[in-house]
Amino acid sequence: MYTGYLISYPIIGRGMVIFRDPHGHRMITTPVKRVLGESAGKMIYVETENSVYRLEIHGEPLFPMRMPGSGESEPSSSSGSSTSAR
Repeated sequence: MYTGYLISYPIIGRGMVIFRDPHGHRMITTPVKRVLGESAGKMIYVETENSVYRLEIHGEPLFPMRMPGSGESEPSSSSGSSTSAR
């Protein structure tokens, strides 16, 4: 299990970037194929070309974020939130 900060909500076709604690190491995945779960939920599954990640969201975003495909900000999205990935 890894703990870190998810920079933005996972976007299909792009690699997911997570900054890992406590040393700030960056992890970039292969491109995202699909995202399962509620965008405002506390747990989402992200399927990439090589792996599946279960992300548990443990905080609120530092800044409001616009969700892909919508014109509105989501106050409870995962941008800047602390996450755990398995």
